[in-house]
Amino acid sequence: MAWTPIQIGIAQGSVLGWAVLCFSMAYRLLGFADLTVEGSLALGAGTYAILVRQGFPVSQCLLLALLAGSLAGALTGAIHAYFRVNQFLAGIIVVAISFSSTLRIMKGPNISLIGRASLLSKFGLVDNGATQTITLLLLLLFGAGLLIVLFRSKLGIALRAVGANHRLADELGLRSALLIVSGLALCNALAAISGVLLAEVQGFADVSNGQGILIISLAALTIGEKLTPSRLLAYPIFVIIAALVGSITYQVVIAFALRLGLPATDLRLATGLLVLGIVATRMRTGRDNVLGASL
Repeated sequence: MAWTPIQIGIAQGSVLGWAVLCFSMAYRLLGFADLTVEGSLALGAGTYAILVRQGFPVSQCLLLALLAGSLAGALTGAIHAYFRVNQFLAGIIVVAISFSSTLRIMKGPNISLIGRASLLSKFGLVDNGATQTITLLLLLLFGAGLLIVLFRSKLGIALRAVGANHRLADELGLRSALLIVSGLALCNALAAISGVLLAEVQGFADVSNGQGILIISLAALTIGEKLTPSRLLAYPIFVIIAALVGSITYQVVIAFALRLGLPATDLRLATGLLVLGIVATRMRTGRDNVLGASL
């Protein structure tokens, strides 16, 4: 049975929703405009793929992929917190390191997973359209639920405090540098999950998998925040739900646009114009734009 644009959008949005969560949580809850997602997604995918090819159990492959992504995030946080490097520059440095590391790990630009043991095949979900889509969506919702619980805990409140005002957090006795490193490690572990799932769905891991995820995350964040009722939700819950709503909505719109004849080569152009339009509208109406806060 042919996949519909809605089904394609939900599946793709559920896969990339983890990366959107990474970006939105880092920016909105930790106060860190983190660019590392482009590197940690591909690094997670490459780590997972090479371990699967070498015959490791898929559960171990997944855990080590999450570790690789979290290390990339922790490195960005450490460069910023301990060496006083600008957030953007710290992220750019780690993306470059991650790109080379992924190439070295995979020993090439891509690795095929066709015919190999995988998380999806383990549960009989490969090429099973509706069941696979529902499973990916439920997995994302379950992860979002765990994140909501985390950010309502003492640790989550401490992370939010550092994101809101790190100087005040220091005065309250919180170790802001360590919390930033830990928070970014968590966020980029989520990006690695996107990399793993993307490799599973595509049937291969590629060093370029993370390219473009930043603009996708920006688009999803701006759309999600527009569609999610902020006044009805606590702020952490709003941020997490907006990321999910935005990720899936964006991918559904893209799937319909492709079905209607939009060339795939114009996707990033269309996404960039969409983000620019939304940000310009928010600025004209006096609302906080996505990257308008000073760093």
